[in-house]
Amino acid sequence: MFLKQILILLFSLSAWAVFAQQKQEQIIVFLQEKSTDVEEDFKENILPSLEKYAADEHIEIIVKKVEEGIPKEVFFTPAVVFQNKLGRSFYTGRLNQVSKVKNFIRTSRLIPQKGKGIPKKNILIWQNERMKIAAPIKITELNGDLPEDFDMKEFLGNANAAAQKGTDNFKLVSSTTLNRMDRSFYMDMYPHRGKDNQLYITLALFSQFHCVEPIYTNEDNPIKGSYDDYKALFHLATAQLEKEIIKRMISPERGDGFDIISQKISVKPWSSLGVGLPTGNRKNVPIAYNIPQERPRRLSDKKNWQFLGKVDEDTPIIQFSFQAPLDFYTGEVDIMEGQLQLEDSFDITSGKGEFRIPVEKLTMGDPDLDAAIHYLILKAEKYPEAVFNINKIISQSKGMMMNQVTPFTMEGNLELRGIKQPALVKGQVEPIFKEGKELLRFFATLSINIREGYEIEKGPDGPKEERETMVFYLNFLLD
Repeated sequence: MFLKQILILLFSLSAWAVFAQQKQEQIIVFLQEKSTDVEEDFKENILPSLEKYAADEHIEIIVKKVEEGIPKEVFFTPAVVFQNKLGRSFYTGRLNQVSKVKNFIRTSRLIPQKGKGIPKKNILIWQNERMKIAAPIKITELNGDLPEDFDMKEFLGNANAAAQKGTDNFKLVSSTTLNRMDRSFYMDMYPHRGKDNQLYITLALFSQFHCVEPIYTNEDNPIKGSYDDYKALFHLATAQLEKEIIKRMISPERGDGFDIISQKISVKPWSSLGVGLPTGNRKNVPIAYNIPQERPRRLSDKKNWQFLGKVDEDTPIIQFSFQAPLDFYTGEVDIMEGQLQLEDSFDITSGKGEFRIPVEKLTMGDPDLDAAIHYLILKAEKYPEAVFNINKIISQSKGMMMNQVTPFTMEGNLELRGIKQPALVKGQVEPIFKEGKELLRFFATLSINIREGYEIEKGPDGPKEERETMVFYLNFLLD
């Protein structure tokens, strides 16, 4: 008996050692030797938290000085990259939000980014060293006391043309492609004409990481002048917003700041910098309670299955993102309720069921953005849950067997924001035996059109199909 316990302990320890080695996950942080507010704030306030997280998660963290050379994809510092056997992903978000960095890593572990860029047309671009900074302009229709014989189309055309010329650094380009480490700031202008023929232009500047809360507004002191000089006023409006962009670029206050890397720094392959993609196998090796043993091949006659929880600590129950190249907008949900009833305990196609998630538990790692999504976009106060009802399950399998994967397609309805739409879930179920329990492990994907299906107007800036399509990845256990 004692010998058996020793053998189990040795197996467990050796399995963990192999797991740590095989995991081969890396966080790579690029920094510059020069001292700036952004670099110093990251080193003092963000890097220690990131190092602790990496240690807790058994992820290797590597800090690289760009003066030794940089990969071609890295344009600025501080830059955070995650990689494993599956691929390499670049963190795109505010650096002062460690929770969002963790969210990014959890997503990238299973769903690495694809290499697509974001095509843009007729946009202001500041080519700064190897980095592009984009500044789309949005001018709303003139409101207030409109002049006689006013032509809105002509007004907006002239206003946009004038605004595009109000900057020293940005140039209008007919087409370009923004890469993952390029950045965008959004210039919004709201013109109002008073009865005294005065034009008032209220400005708002948005970070690409928060589409609801502006990082600058002049609502208490709008640009003001004679309406007759409206072209010159829009010229001044862009100049003012450009100054605010530059302030945010060098400030760590909100997490939008960065230090651009000089083109004098040599570009080198990842492998020559010692950070090529890991090649190990990421599959989890067995741990002590999964020592091979005699197991039943057939399931029991259990018909009612209840949601249990996560597959493992590394994998959220639900992960979601827009399609590439907008897949840096990611989030997760770690709470769900639901059940599956099988008329035939061995046949997944005999199943019916329902799964619910509380909308307020959806997170993208940014508390302010989460609140805006919960209450302004998803209307959580009125519609607190998202609900998926299973109507029909289709599978070519002749029956579920222990430790064998059964592919399926679920036809059902997804209700979100009080709107119910047909939904198709594709995935697989695997009966497993764990810690003396018979469980069902589910992995599935679901895609929805958030605009046409659920009337969600706000979304990320990008190509139409990609910005309107949300993809969900589900990983969970039923007991």
